[in-house]
Amino acid sequence: LLPTPILRKGSRLQHHLYPFCVHSQADLTLDPRTAHRDLLISSDYRGVSLAPPGTPVPLDSPERFDRLRAVLGAQGFASGRHCWEVETAEGACFRDSLAKDEDAGESCYAVGAAGESVTRKGLIKLCPSEAIWAVEGRGG
Repeated sequence: LLPTPILRKGSRLQHHLYPFCVHSQADLTLDPRTAHRDLLISSDYRGVSLAPPGTPVPLDSPERFDRLRAVLGAQGFASGRHCWEVETAEGACFRDSLAKDEDAGESCYAVGAAGESVTRKGLIKLCPSEAIWAVEGRGG
């Protein structure tokens, strides 16, 4: 878990990663078939938000996350270095959909990479043993 301040624009981490990212930017879109039922994918497939109450719920499928509020990218990578820029908004929390909402109003998110074999049903930990490599953040 990295402290949020080092991820902000102008941070030391951004300064060190910038040269790498300029040459390794990945053009990603999101795969709506994998999105948790509480998530709404934008029309250009590049954004995700919590669906407003009353939004029709998609049917469950083997590809869809059923508990972790997550979505996978439509593109996969077999090798190489890849970088992408992410913007976050206040008040969105993408955690376990069945967990008690202790952090109401505080945004929390994770961005990373997942193997094709990632479990999509039940409780999932964001760790390499679950085929997930992620950075978690809090705040805007």
